[in-house]
Amino acid sequence: MIVESKNGSEWILDEGLRTVARDLIVEFQNEVGHVDLTKVAFVRVSDPNAKWLGKCWYINAPKNMLTWYAYTALKKNQIIVEDFDETAEHTQFLDDLLDISYIIALNNAPLERFDAGETGLRDKQEKYVLLHELMHIKEGNSGIRKHDLEDFTDLIRKLGVDWTSGVYDENEDEHS
Repeated sequence: MIVESKNGSEWILDEGLRTVARDLIVEFQNEVGHVDLTKVAFVRVSDPNAKWLGKCWYINAPKNMLTWYAYTALKKNQIIVEDFDETAEHTQFLDDLLDISYIIALNNAPLERFDAGETGLRDKQEKYVLLHELMHIKEGNSGIRKHDLEDFTDLIRKLGVDWTSGVYDENEDEHS
């Protein structure tokens, strides 16, 4: 399902990014091992006007409000046809239906410039942009870690100063 935003950009869920994120959690255990991927929705965006490669948003609205909104939408569209009693079982089902705390998006439009580079450069760039976005998730999945010196120092130490341009230090695979 593709969703078009007001500015004409297209958004689509991408579970392939979850697979890459799983590998990153194993590879960069110290940096992102705390991330609970069941709480993250992964999205691909095509927005040629946006300058960003990736974004991470924290959803801090009351979860049950979003869950009941989703339930109402499903019922309205007759995907759910029966009324639920407010039993513990049904409440848990609805909570599980939408238990997302974060949305991580990669923007295809600016990432396309890496297609012209060496073979696999775009995949490598997407991997490291995704790592950068995962690093924004705070310990305890309690919010967003802002861009700070520590954030960029970690990435520069691992990937080199030009990593956002697709140029990596030769020792990039030596993780500390």
